[in-house]
Amino acid sequence: MTVPLGSLPLGFRFHPTDEELVNHYLKRKINGRIRSDVEVIPEIDVCKCEPWDLPDKLLIRSDDPEWFFFSPRDRKYPNGHRSNHATEAG
Repeated sequence: MTVPLGSLPLGFRFHPTDEELVNHYLKRKINGRIRSDVEVIPEIDVCKCEPWDLPDKLLIRSDDPEWFFFSPRDRKYPNGHRSNHATEAG
């Protein structure tokens, strides 16, 4: 679901710094303090999505080539440290 245009200020452009991503979004996400009515970073399992399907998962449509998603870590092996990065198409 995309964010309704009426709920964002005119000229809104989502281009956070690394510090803003960590301090404002990631910390709040971990602590469960992100308000759902102003959520701009969707939570999806990017390792289960094909790259060409990712634009449809964005909450804010933009021509910007940089996208942001929260994604859970998926282990390749139950007791290992390697992440699983393979999609169905490879």
